[in-house]
Amino acid sequence: MPIKERLRVGFVSLQDPRNPRSLSGMPYSMLSALERADFEVIDLGRFESGLAVRRDLVGRAMRMVARQFDRAMALVARDEISNWNSRGDAMARVYRELCGRRARTLALRIEHQRPDVVFGNCISSPLAYLESKAPIVYTSDATAEIIAKSYPSYTALGPSYAEVTGMIEREALARVRFAGFACPATLTSAVSTYGVPEDRAVLTPFGANLLPPDDQSPTLPRDAPSRTNLRLCITAVDPVRKRIELAMEATKELRERGWNASLTLVGPLPSDLRLNEPDSALGFLDPADCEHQARHRRAIDTSHIALQPSLGEAYGIAPIEAAAFGRPSVVSDVGGLPFVVQDGVTGRVVPVAAGAAEFADAIESIAADPERYRQMSVEAHARYRRELNWDQWATRVGELLRRAAAESRGGGS
Repeated sequence: MPIKERLRVGFVSLQDPRNPRSLSGMPYSMLSALERADFEVIDLGRFESGLAVRRDLVGRAMRMVARQFDRAMALVARDEISNWNSRGDAMARVYRELCGRRARTLALRIEHQRPDVVFGNCISSPLAYLESKAPIVYTSDATAEIIAKSYPSYTALGPSYAEVTGMIEREALARVRFAGFACPATLTSAVSTYGVPEDRAVLTPFGANLLPPDDQSPTLPRDAPSRTNLRLCITAVDPVRKRIELAMEATKELRERGWNASLTLVGPLPSDLRLNEPDSALGFLDPADCEHQARHRRAIDTSHIALQPSLGEAYGIAPIEAAAFGRPSVVSDVGGLPFVVQDGVTGRVVPVAAGAAEFADAIESIAADPERYRQMSVEAHARYRRELNWDQWATRVGELLRRAAAESRGGGS
């Protein structure tokens, strides 16, 4: 019986997919999952920005190395906002030229490596003007439209930025054989706004980047939440968009209602905020540092409920990580969060306009009923195991990769 050849997948990423810090860990988890699924993954190189429009990602990396660069990065951000709002045409020309250079570089790499299929993750810029016969499969948790609406740092760049990135997104998606999107909101945006054919767009939910040592069964807290002990946790590298202050206010509201509630923040505490006792902040935890990851795991494992009251969110990895530990989440109803968390089943979904009292109500509705809490914990973990994990993602994307390769060889319609 002939040995079946492994499909050679050319992996295109904005940042290094071998680095778990890159792009919230998504490229790293994707590449690892595809290799576990027995694809031969070929790194086609990354496309670190030559333009400051990716300054938020660059800023995160720099903060890991030296916090003192924050002020300089903030000045760069302000300059870019001014540039896009006052010199939109010039910035658009620079951006298109950058995309053209990236496309030419990628075409040469494809020609040299000759993969069976090209896989692009969360990256439109080198695909928009790509001239190559290689079939492309693309996956993302957001479209340009969603990014412009969900992330204040991009919204501030104004209509010129939104227009040119939308155009680049449309050009890129027109070159894609199949596209997988992390949640229904992103899939709908791709189809309705960017014209991706419905039979070429598939739901491919993303997974968790942080897992318990043994994720086969939920590890329920030794003590159920109670009025004498209610432990909450929030993961937020971006404290403003994730609304750390609202999470703190909701925790304080619970204490005023007679709950002995505490909040653990995984992420930086803004300098203008002061923690209330007994809340705590662990600071930024490096995903490439084993001890940092152990601290992150302990923060989730010792909590009862996870919070994510974000103002904007393309998808929502943190609630999936909480689910991997068997923890329900309370989230706002933005972006992919209402998909990641099923209201009343794996947690609670609260209107984004709600205040601290409404979020406290949602937390209380879970914590006040031990049986309901236990059932939500079990359901959250079961959904993570069933649907919201990277191996399931690789199964879905793997089907798209094989279909794209077969069509390219004349083996499919």
